[in-house]
Amino acid sequence: MKRRVQFPLFSVVVLIWFLSLPVWAESTVYQYQVKQTFDSVYKALHTNLEKNKFYVIFEAKISNNLRRFEKDWGKDYNVNKLETIRSLLVCNIKYTNRVANLDPTMLALCPLRIVLVEKKPNTRILFVKPSVIAAKSKALPVIKEIESKIIATIESTFKSKK
Repeated sequence: MKRRVQFPLFSVVVLIWFLSLPVWAESTVYQYQVKQTFDSVYKALHTNLEKNKFYVIFEAKISNNLRRFEKDWGKDYNVNKLETIRSLLVCNIKYTNRVANLDPTMLALCPLRIVLVEKKPNTRILFVKPSVIAAKSKALPVIKEIESKIIATIESTFKSKK
């Protein structure tokens, strides 16, 4: 005789709640899209980041590296037809010191990464919110300040041009 397993109603409710968490949760990636070419977005954002003391210390030209694998990957190559992808690593040494003083493990966030993705006629700016990673850190107030300044820099760069 087979025994049938029954889930109590409470278990079903908890399961539904758990599965829907990602829908309710705030996005971990900030996104901003402008109807401009990559070059114009890159130049304006780079200038404003540095004007606000978030210095671009390294750039990874991801799309250039991807192109080398076009033949190897065949139909799996660049399915979304993205034209330019570049990652900007940015740092503000004063903030780095403040974070290190509060929670040295949060130095894992440094440098922060902003990614520009072009698919004409738009360029999207992507930024992983460091406050999500630092949610339980003593450095959270400083990290939230950094996050809001970077987002404000992005938005102020393109607000009148959107």
